[in-house]
Amino acid sequence: MRAPTPSAAIEMTLPDSNELFQTLDSLASQHTHIMSQKLQNSKQELSHMYSLYSTHSMEKKLEQKMQEVNVLKDSFSHAMTTRLNVAQGQVLNLQKMIESNHPKFKSKKGFAQISQDSKVIDISTLEIGDEFLAQSDKVCISAKVIKKENII
Repeated sequence: MRAPTPSAAIEMTLPDSNELFQTLDSLASQHTHIMSQKLQNSKQELSHMYSLYSTHSMEKKLEQKMQEVNVLKDSFSHAMTTRLNVAQGQVLNLQKMIESNHPKFKSKKGFAQISQDSKVIDISTLEIGDEFLAQSDKVCISAKVIKKENII
């Protein structure tokens, strides 16, 4: 290329300043866009990692286990209370049965408890010659069956 003057030669070899500013603006805009995109991706990755950490952290697992323990503790406590109440009811029923079958607590005139070999038995099971105890609320008598008659 030929230029009429050295100034013209410099103008011809150097790019237009407006073009340079436009190129710089374009590059700055691209750079800003790329950095913004990278920043957004990093934020999303950080958010995802935080979410994973929150879900799988030792604190979260410990909290879940503590809730399970509390549920088991409450369940165990309820089961033991229920079992204890049932057992107390059974003890009371057995105590009442013992008291109701003990001759000492039976005060009807003419009635006695018949036992043989330390077991309460039905009088109809005795045979002639059998020895037994007749016990009322005030006295215990050793006896022997001499005669047996069935009453209709």
